[in-house]
Amino acid sequence: MKKRRILVFSAKTGGGHRAAALALIEQLKKDKSLEVVHFDFMENAPRPISDIPKMYSAITKLRTAYGTIFRLTEGTRQSQFALDAIAKRYSKQINSILEETKPDLIVSCHFGANTFLPILSKMDNPTPFITIVTDLFTGHPMWFDGRADMIIVPSSESYKRARSFGVPTSKLKVIGLPVSEKFTTLSQSKAKIRKKLGWPEDAKTLLVMAGGDGMGKINSLARQLDKINSDVHLAIVAGRNESLYKSLNDKKFDKPTHIYNFREDIPELMQASDVLLTKAGPGTIVEAIVSRLPIVLYDFLPGQEEGNLHYVVDNKAGLWASTNSLAVRATEDILNGFIKLGGARYEKIRHQHADAASQIAKFVIGYKK
Repeated sequence: MKKRRILVFSAKTGGGHRAAALALIEQLKKDKSLEVVHFDFMENAPRPISDIPKMYSAITKLRTAYGTIFRLTEGTRQSQFALDAIAKRYSKQINSILEETKPDLIVSCHFGANTFLPILSKMDNPTPFITIVTDLFTGHPMWFDGRADMIIVPSSESYKRARSFGVPTSKLKVIGLPVSEKFTTLSQSKAKIRKKLGWPEDAKTLLVMAGGDGMGKINSLARQLDKINSDVHLAIVAGRNESLYKSLNDKKFDKPTHIYNFREDIPELMQASDVLLTKAGPGTIVEAIVSRLPIVLYDFLPGQEEGNLHYVVDNKAGLWASTNSLAVRATEDILNGFIKLGGARYEKIRHQHADAASQIAKFVIGYKK
């Protein structure tokens, strides 16, 4: 029998879209009746589409500019116009991808793939298209295109946002944000993982990250954390940011410190750590929640990630610190037990996200238009 082919879209703008796609694929591949194809729709696209990941990395360093662009395009009409214009410009390439892959179902983990919707909507027998929203709170309206057959959102806040942009309830489903099952199935103890990583076993570990591209103020924050009045170990992930990685390695730290490039073993790093300091990227936030790792948010992308600050604080998953000094103080308060995190609401969302990949996979497998 011919296997049912599911095409999963993602792109390397940050790390969250790809991580969500991989987590879902991990579950889909357990069904041997499926053929799952993972496709980065930007990677081999014509320019300037193929340049977007590099442009994204550059523009996120200009926080004010990023926020301005987000707000100027934050409207259903503007989003629809942009998607339709891009689809028209690249219709030949989009049709070529559809013809080459011949999917029975499309699952998109990136709002940019909604450029396929104007093309699909004109077909006599369009391929069903499911969107997996990977923004927790203030997702851009491009995520919420009503031409998709279904839009799966990660939170009640994202559901409300979708409704505000006119998506009917019949096309919305709240499940969670998919994360790899490695975050829930690690069986090794914290001490054993630390030993394997070569970390000090008797010091509290502060894991410092800023997404796959190593954005934000890690450099200055690392200097302040090195002076923290506690016996700590620093594990700093620079991601794909080579200049940041080099700069950190050129510094002399007083605290025991490990500095890393982009890592694939984030589940182990989180399991072995005591506090996560990160920018407000949704994927990293959810991975930390599933890992029961307290969070200190020290930076965010204006517009897109502002709501994530509320999500973390309101669900008692961590704290928001607007300056490096406040981030150090928040970290000390968590380490010393002055801040109480967790609770019933926290456990509810933790379970929701931990189970999201398998639940979404189940929905996708059983979906019939």
